[in-house]
Parts: sequence; C-alpha cells; structure tokens
Amino acid sequence: MENKYEFLFGSGLTLLSIALPVLDIIGKGTALVLAIVGVVLMIVSGRQVLRDRRDHIVNWWKRVKEVEIKFIPSDSGYCFDNVAEQGRTVTFYRWYRIAVHNSLSRPQTIRTELQSITPCPLPFNGVLPIALHIKDDNTPPYKREVSVPAKADQFFDVISYQFRSLDVGQTEDKLVIQHAVSGVIQELECGTYTLVVEAVGESESDWKTFQIGMNEKQKFYMRSLTM
Repeated sequence: MENKYEFLFGSGLTLLSIALPVLDIIGKGTALVLAIVGVVLMIVSGRQVLRDRRDHIVNWWKRVKEVEIKFIPSDSGYCFDNVAEQGRTVTFYRWYRIAVHNSLSRPQTIRTELQSITPCPLPFNGVLPIALHIKDDNTPPYKREVSVPAKADQFFDVISYQFRSLDVGQTEDKLVIQHAVSGVIQELECGTYTLVVEAVGESESDWKTFQIGMNEKQKFYMRSLTM
C-alpha cells in the first residue's frame, strides 16, 4: 500500500516533469507555478520517503519485519460474581490478545484481521476475513485500523472464553471472537479450532496461526503454531 509521503513525492515529480514539455502551451507563468509546486511537494515528502527507504533496507538486512505479530502467552483473565434472585451466578472470562509491532521510524496505519477458522462453523461462512477489535477501543462503531507510533506495539483482542455457573449443577460456556464489526456473529461453540490472523501495514503484512481449545485439565488455551 502506497503511503501518503510516496504519493506526495510522486505527485511533485509528475508536476515537475510535465511543466517543461507544455511550457509553450500553458505559458511560462503557469509552467513555473507547476514546477514550484512540484519541487515543494518533493522537498516536503522527500525526507520521509528517504527515511522509509532506509528503514526498508535496514529491516531487510537485519531480517526485521516492518509489521510483526507478537503472541502474548499470558492471559488477562478475570472473574466476577453476580448474585441473582434464584441463585448464585458466577461468570468467568479469559481473554487472549496479540501485540502487533511497528518497526518503522514513523507511525504506521495497521489493521489486524481474522482470516480463517478451521473447522469453520456454518454461521461464519462468508463473514471472514473480519477486523479484530483494537484494545481499549470501547466506543462503537469500532475502528477497523489504527495508527501505531514508531517502534511501538498495539494490542488487538482475539478471543475470550466465558464460563458461567447458573446454579448448582447448571453451567454453560462459550467462545467469543473479539472482532470489530457490529451486528456480526461473535459466539463460537467450545471446541478445538485453528485460527489464522494477519496484521496488514502500509507496505508489508505478517500472519500467524494459532490453536485454541480446552486442555486435559479443561482449561481454555490459545497457543501459537507459527515459529
């Protein structure tokens, strides 16, 4: 994806390149204005374009990805009690997030999408890929992408496990895909699934494969399958 600095630099170069050939047609004054605007655009954007090119070369040499998904193995789970009239209801939540790192020396717009679920439940057919929820973006409509500062991480929610004890001997549990699109199904039957997640930056992307499910101790887990 071409960023705004490359667009401005290209626009300036275009104006400069057409100003001289059409000098006799549009007149010296108009041609001079086009040339000046072209030079100004190239000067304003050129420094950042050169910096981006430097980042591309350095990252390539060091084998550093400009956009990189980092899996956060620790979960941010919490539980709370809710006392109902007909008995005691306890709901437990366990959330899993990923961090997406911007290795550029400038802010970069990044979006993260759930690309696939395997096996794919019928309600999710035709829904994927879908943008994942940006951490702490709590006001709908939720943003689908975010500007990540230079050399910084941005967290995205992926999935949560919810277990509810309705009364003695009565329980229910479910998985919830933490996406950012209102009105689209989120709930997933408990089971073992493979998720493919992609983080898309302005010129590169990164993807990772995760497995979610219940272990032998009936504890929900999410683990990375990508080295």
